[in-house]
Amino acid sequence: MEPGRAYFEVLKEVASSLDFLMPQYYNGYVRSLSNFPGALSHFTTIANEMFNGDASKIVYGFCISDCGSFNLDGYQSAEVMEQLSESYPCHGGAFFWVANDDTNSEWSKPMKAQLALDSSSCSDREPAPPTTTPIVITPSPTDAPVAVTPTDAPVAPVPNPTNAPIIDPTSAPVVSPVPNPTNAPIVPDTPSSGSACCSYDFKTCATWGNESRNVCEGLGSMIWLENGPLDDTTCRVVKDGDCTNNLSGCCPGLACTGSEWYKQCKKNVPEINI
Repeated sequence: MEPGRAYFEVLKEVASSLDFLMPQYYNGYVRSLSNFPGALSHFTTIANEMFNGDASKIVYGFCISDCGSFNLDGYQSAEVMEQLSESYPCHGGAFFWVANDDTNSEWSKPMKAQLALDSSSCSDREPAPPTTTPIVITPSPTDAPVAVTPTDAPVAPVPNPTNAPIIDPTSAPVVSPVPNPTNAPIVPDTPSSGSACCSYDFKTCATWGNESRNVCEGLGSMIWLENGPLDDTTCRVVKDGDCTNNLSGCCPGLACTGSEWYKQCKKNVPEINI
């Protein structure tokens, strides 16, 4: 859901018909904890371009254990939502993948506490209902007017971010602990310099993952182009492109695979002999 791409534009066209949107801030776009400004920038773009600034329609997505280096525990996720509430106190809440991994509610408990605080902050910022002018009732011309103040004055609705759907994790089966990827050995990183960039199609530069080689390759489906974008001589068929009639035209790092009648350039995964 990157601004400028077709999927983003389609969502903009139908945004008026959407009750809420659940963007996944994991698995390829941005790391919420270590690069919150990047996540906030994307969140702001969605709010402004799709919902006229109404952040209550956006439910922020987290991953517990299935997403490698994008995984965040409950306290880390609550910290992200605390930062989000500073800019958007009336956001749409949070969701997570997946309920079975929320062992003993370890993830959802700190998040529930944070969303309760956000809900209170949001309510405090809502405008008070307009003051209703007393209604004058005159039963008959001979009686003096009686002023009656209505007790059922309309109350402005208050969007509550804690109403985002949350599956009860207490009944989820207990699963074996998943190693925390944040405890993995620290590998020296090489920051981006010159024309080097991160590429999704293995030919041109993407607009994300360009901080360094480690950041780029950590996204899984991307490749680091040390010398920048490739020309048509070096790379004729990009990732997922049709190479049925051009078996040797795939960009470096891709392999032409498929059936006899149709082949595509796919990421070349080294074969492991067991």
